Amino acid sequence: MRHPPAMERPIRILLLTLLMPCLSYSSAQQFPVDSAEWSIAFTAFNLPPNGGYTTTTVHYGIRGDTLIDGMTWSKLYEDTAVADMSFVEGNAMLIGAIREDANGQVRLHQDGSIYLLFDFSLTVGDQFTPLGPYGYVSAVDTVFVGGAWRRHFAIDPGFALWPLEYMEGIGYVHGQGVMDGWRYWNIGIHLEFELLCMEHYGVRIYGTGPCHVEESTVPTQVATNTGPVVSLFPSPFTDSFTIRTDQPLEEATLVLSDAAGRTVLREPFRGTQLRVHGPDLAPGLYVVSILDRGTLIQRANLIAQ
Repeated sequence: MRHPPAMERPIRILLLTLLMPCLSYSSAQQFPVDSAEWSIAFTAFNLPPNGGYTTTTVHYGIRGDTLIDGMTWSKLYEDTAVADMSFVEGNAMLIGAIREDANGQVRLHQDGSIYLLFDFSLTVGDQFTPLGPYGYVSAVDTVFVGGAWRRHFAIDPGFALWPLEYMEGIGYVHGQGVMDGWRYWNIGIHLEFELLCMEHYGVRIYGTGPCHVEESTVPTQVATNTGPVVSLFPSPFTDSFTIRTDQPLEEATLVLSDAAGRTVLREPFRGTQLRVHGPDLAPGLYVVSILDRGTLIQRANLIAQ
């Protein structure tokens, strides 16, 4: 049946309107390879008997690239913000490198190992391997964010945690678990994270609030060999804690920061073991950073009680 000419134009407009999301999404949104910033809020719920919670804002940024085993990776920097989310000048450190392959898988190269962060090729029911054998994709839809249609993934972790969410070309946006350096750790505390904002070449793509990170003087090459293995105990601690390495350190420094990113202790570290009698610390989450000749070699969370 042929519609009268007067009806053809409205029908064409309606069809184009319905098809526009599909046409706009004809190409996948690639993960940024340079000049991108993310601000993520981490809220740690302290274990009993302390209770309560602390929130830390961490800025991540991509600046430049490096070659690892003949492949180009984007350098990833991290900076812990102070309580008002202002940028700590010159405090950002190179923590690794990231790369997206042709299949839409984004990986992190850190501490001599490679970890899968996101997989934009998954569909409903697929296993989400960063969470081991339990996580799976529970839903996939498309959302219009940052001037483009992007796939939005909901991940069911398969145990008593909130689902994770991540978006194509943006990364994680919300979830619960322990997430540090964009990979998961089990440090025995309950931690929720939320993406506050993301910018690319200074253009806001997601959220609100400041998105800024700046490099300090760092090596131009990410080490491909495994560095010193650092262990820290006990956690939680009361009066003191001990740091031990499997290789002697000659010019290292220990930096202890509170949940707001403020330095509360700085000590030289020589040899393979250092016992730290910390100052009077309020119960809560702290961050221990080990720098060797100015290069970050280890960062770990520590609980004071």
